Amino acid sequence: MTPEEEVVLQVSLMLLTLLLRKKLVRDKIVHPQKSAVRPNKNVIRPQKSIVHPHRSIAHPYKNAGEKFVYNVIHGPPKNCLNLLRMDKDIYVALCNALKNRNLLHDARDISVEEQVAIFLYSVGHNKRNRASQDTFQHSGQTISKYFNVVLRTICHLGKDYICRLNNDTPAKIQNDPRFYPYFKDCLGVIDSTHVPVWVPTSTHGRFRNRKGVLSQNVMAVVGFDMRFHYVMAGWEGSAEDSRVLYSALDDNVDPLQIPEGKYYLADGDYPSIVGLITPYCGHQYHMSELNASGSQPITTAEELFNNRHFSLRATVERVFGLLRSRFPILKSQVEYPFSTQVQIVLATCVLHNFILDHNPNATQFDVEDGASYDVDTSSEIDNEHEFKVQVVKRGSNDSLRATIAAQMFEDFNNRCRR
Repeated sequence: MTPEEEVVLQVSLMLLTLLLRKKLVRDKIVHPQKSAVRPNKNVIRPQKSIVHPHRSIAHPYKNAGEKFVYNVIHGPPKNCLNLLRMDKDIYVALCNALKNRNLLHDARDISVEEQVAIFLYSVGHNKRNRASQDTFQHSGQTISKYFNVVLRTICHLGKDYICRLNNDTPAKIQNDPRFYPYFKDCLGVIDSTHVPVWVPTSTHGRFRNRKGVLSQNVMAVVGFDMRFHYVMAGWEGSAEDSRVLYSALDDNVDPLQIPEGKYYLADGDYPSIVGLITPYCGHQYHMSELNASGSQPITTAEELFNNRHFSLRATVERVFGLLRSRFPILKSQVEYPFSTQVQIVLATCVLHNFILDHNPNATQFDVEDGASYDVDTSSEIDNEHEFKVQVVKRGSNDSLRATIAAQMFEDFNNRCRR
């Protein structure tokens, strides 16, 4: 090898050595006596799982809602009545009706039966979302979702289950000589009830009724078959009953229609217009026709008319009491949007009719549990001027009332002389 070739070889070896050293430095590989692997801060390493003994899974019991429904359907008959406020057969019929109308469908993790159970459990026991979460082991979002879904679907059933009576004389009147033939053209009773509401502070003035309670004024037409035949909910508690009536009569979407020649009974808070018959003001109303101990005998046609008018009109008070006792959610304020509170009233009325349609002898709850929240009404006319205006506009039923009272009193006196 020539001297020139040796020089070239040495230079090549030196360059190769330098290149290898640079590569080793770049890869952070050093001599053994100086090796120390430093952790890369940019690398994400898995953390060790930390067990918190005080924490638990939010809903640890799977299929709790499914087991709840199974217990309701296959358990003792009183299970369904106590938990869902209706008999087992009626609950199954309700679920089937909603499915057959394609209003409800089974979801991935929750059946139609469980969806309906969530709603009935809430309105039947006035349970809040958090309590239903614990019972059915679902998230609050799921409970709220299906509560509102079922609420809307039941309101949708209203057009089939809340409808006007036919024009036939009710059996309650036709089969009782105290009422027939005097009230043969009477179809039912119109009255209002007050349901507590939760509303923003800025609207308290409009919703505070004469008893100082925040409420919505709900007007209903009730037949002597104990069913609702028209319901208007959502009026402020401060609204007069007569004002709600005018709104129903003049409503453009779903007006209250009274057939010609027919009428409803109403109390002294309503005007004596065509289609309504109210009691005589200034005469006793709650009195015994048979002159029980401590009561005064009936001496005038007006008193006799008022007595029998009250006996028939008591039907609506009983229906309101039954509705509240079956669905306690109507007895207290609930923190839902006001539109939802209105829908709850309508839905419970639909359920009331649905139950009676499927079983007129269905188990009822103690009416004493449904204490009245109504505003105390009296025969004193506070808005006499407005009543006169409406009588001029819609006509008066005073002459018909006088005719009925006179005939009724004459027959009463003839029977007493026998």
